[in-house]
Amino acid sequence: MKRNGEEIENSKRIQSLNLLHRHAPDWESFAAHLEFRLQQGSYRDRGQSKLGLGYIVDLLREEHGSEGPRQLFDEICGYDADVVQKLEQNGMLIRAKLGTLDHA
Repeated sequence: MKRNGEEIENSKRIQSLNLLHRHAPDWESFAAHLEFRLQQGSYRDRGQSKLGLGYIVDLLREEHGSEGPRQLFDEICGYDADVVQKLEQNGMLIRAKLGTLDHA
């Protein structure tokens, strides 16, 4: 775990804690940082056997051009009332009081 780019040394696992993390609050921010994440960041190919996010972005670009990553962002980060309802019905929706979180 990191905070402001620095490793947190006094961390521990808490199984009952839900941790919210997002890479970007909006499409513009996501798009501005996408190439860095693909080349040097968390989306880069690390030789893992599982399907990584960078690989998915590459596939979407092949299929849909520059609009592919936008479609991914909209699907994952966008609001869809039907999806929210289904998540809620299945006990899979976690609501956060964002005003109580440290945004630093």
